Amino acid sequence: MTGEAMTRERIGHLYDYLGALAQEVYAEPVRHLGDHEPQVAPDDLPEHRAVRLASPAGEAWLRVGKTPRPKPPAYPPEIAGLLREVGRDDPAVPPELPDDVAERAGESARETLAAWRAGVWEPWAETARAALAARDLYETLFRLRQRMRADEATHELVWGHGILGWHHGGHRICHPLLITRTRVEFDAASGEIAIVADGPTGLELDCLQGLGVPGLDRLNPIVEELRAAPVDPWAPDRVRALYRRLVAPLGLDARVDDGAAAPEIGPTPVMSGTWRLFVRKRPVMFPRFFERLKETVAAGGRLPAPLVALATGDDAAAGVPANEWAPTAERLLLPLAANDEQEQIARKLASHSGVTVQGPPGTGKSHTIANLVSHLVAHGKRVLVTAHKDQALAVLRDKIPDELRDLSLAVLGSSSADLTALQQSVQAITGTADGIDEERERRATEALRDRLDAVTGEVLTLRGRLRTSLERERETLDLDGFARSAAEVADWLARREDELGRVPDPLRAGTEPPLDAGELAELYALSAEIGERDARDAMLELPPADRLPPGGHLAERWAELRRLADVLDGYRDYVADPAVLDAVGESALARLAERCGQAAHALRDLQEPWLQRLRDQVVQSPRWRALWEGHAQRLGATPPSAPGCARRRRARRSSCRRARTGRRSRCWSRRGPGSRRARRCPG
Repeated sequence: MTGEAMTRERIGHLYDYLGALAQEVYAEPVRHLGDHEPQVAPDDLPEHRAVRLASPAGEAWLRVGKTPRPKPPAYPPEIAGLLREVGRDDPAVPPELPDDVAERAGESARETLAAWRAGVWEPWAETARAALAARDLYETLFRLRQRMRADEATHELVWGHGILGWHHGGHRICHPLLITRTRVEFDAASGEIAIVADGPTGLELDCLQGLGVPGLDRLNPIVEELRAAPVDPWAPDRVRALYRRLVAPLGLDARVDDGAAAPEIGPTPVMSGTWRLFVRKRPVMFPRFFERLKETVAAGGRLPAPLVALATGDDAAAGVPANEWAPTAERLLLPLAANDEQEQIARKLASHSGVTVQGPPGTGKSHTIANLVSHLVAHGKRVLVTAHKDQALAVLRDKIPDELRDLSLAVLGSSSADLTALQQSVQAITGTADGIDEERERRATEALRDRLDAVTGEVLTLRGRLRTSLERERETLDLDGFARSAAEVADWLARREDELGRVPDPLRAGTEPPLDAGELAELYALSAEIGERDARDAMLELPPADRLPPGGHLAERWAELRRLADVLDGYRDYVADPAVLDAVGESALARLAERCGQAAHALRDLQEPWLQRLRDQVVQSPRWRALWEGHAQRLGATPPSAPGCARRRRARRSSCRRARTGRRSRCWSRRGPGSRRARRCPG
């Protein structure tokens, strides 16, 4: 057996193990609703204005608003003292006189309490029970939202319609067949919680698998039918007809029942037209997935390098062509801030088939991944990013720079909004690709590479200067027989400025010499020992210490300068030399700004999607630009006015009557009332 054949066999065994493990963990289907997480049923929805279901909820299937706790009515003044210790805020417990109070209370007090309870408290209790039920439902959905945010990777919230009740093959079946994935949305402004469909409604038959159900294969076409044309589970007539189609193959006595209760479990299949909202483990297709991978490997497909590493070792897995990935290590194109460790990871990707990066939350893994994705895409590589949770991918996509974000296809869900966003991303990429001028992009790329090389050289120069400065900071001076750092000497001199500052700085003309002849000679002798650079620095005028700006102010000014530099970089394609603007003058710049503002105002009416696409084409492709310039020239050759166009449309009603005689025909144009002129028409 050759080395490659042995590697394929080992990888096949690895797929067998992973498939068996997935089968053991995930294969057992759930047949009863009781095996899922706590549910929300129709009986849990009170008749309250804060609770809206189906159509009244708008786009959501269920919407629940915040409900204040109902305030109980006050006791009548004449018996309030007798009921001081008796609660009245529980609508399920009517207020009663305590036994010891009832014995000494008169008949009048008992009658007053009974009348108040019947006329005031019981009407309040009826509305309060609905309000408290709405509050309980709100709390349930709020906890459900927190649960889904924590367990999104392993569990999902689904809405099941059409619950089948049946005892078959020794199993009790009580499970919905129509399943819709949903999500919990929270409106921060109003505090409302909504359950929104996160995909189409589909038919799932997992609860019937493995039971030898006769006629089950007759339901498979309905599965495909609903995939092509999903059903609205809130449309009573259509969904009831679907229920009858679903139970018909299961037995002659199968029936469809109405009502909110779950169906009875017995020998006869019963479909109940009710619903349940519940949490379940996400279904997985791992077993079949590993089977397909094994078939691909056995058929001679490409071997994934990480699996080759597991089967044979890292040396056998290092099959990455050096000339293909070497540029990714030679030139790091990291648009975000990066440290040495992140640069090391980027270089390792060029020589290793797999690189593992570990770190606890908050250590910058998403930042690093965004940097690596940008780096690899800039080198012409394609990158696939996967995660356990959609939220992690959404966070990562937001970290991708704007210039690259539109080149990514984010599959973050199966809802209509997610699919629409995916379709728009594909259209944007294909539209951009269609209008690219390759020669222009090549020149722009070369210019950017030259600029990057220049910036890299500047960075190396600055690093050298910084290194030299740091080395000078570490130099020591001999002071009173001890080696002192420059900072210590500067601090010592500052504290003794009054004592040692005998020479004023600067020294003004006409000032009496502060040194005598001997001291001046000593100063000249010391100056001869100073190096050229230090001598040049000594000639600089030092500002007073109290006039030095604080560090925070310098940081703000530096950040503002960097911001302005970024703004100017954005106009580099429009203004070759920004310094030219300084020579224009403020009045000319003001007129230019005014004209630009007027043009921008006029362009606001031209923001239709098709016009934006047209502008992108004109900018990116000379062919499109030439085409539309030709159209504009032809339209501008005889520019008609709006009143003229309207006048022509009213006055000119043309009809062309062609009576062919050989190869000739005539046209008549009605120029006005009662006038007709003949002219020869081509064709």
